[in-house]
Amino acid sequence: MLPVAQTATPVRVLVADDSSFMRRMLAQALAKQGFEVVGEACDGDEALALFEDLRPDAMTLDLAMPGLDGIGVLKRMRAAHPGRHLPVIVVSAFSPAHGARAVDALAEGAFDLVAKPALGEPLEHFVEALRDKVI
Repeated sequence: MLPVAQTATPVRVLVADDSSFMRRMLAQALAKQGFEVVGEACDGDEALALFEDLRPDAMTLDLAMPGLDGIGVLKRMRAAHPGRHLPVIVVSAFSPAHGARAVDALAEGAFDLVAKPALGEPLEHFVEALRDKVI
């Protein structure tokens, strides 16, 4: 696939995370890579509403959010649009305790997983991993 900067129109991405810091960081990182961030959701219900309204090309999705969590978002998207395949990249803090949730997310239609950067970890590695998954 061509790098984003060489495509005629940028990939339109919806960012869903309950942390305003993570939403801002994801949006800035994606924009620097040439993506168009079309919306930011702070919880699962808002993510679903923006998904319907904005029709993004891809989505980043946190698993742990208040109200409807990431797994619930994936289930509802798949139920509402069984024939539509939207690349959803789960961006969440993973640990051995969360391994089952990651597997559940993939089973519910998530395209891939990217771990949130750990404290002190270079942001560039996270941005590169995210870019490679969204393209």
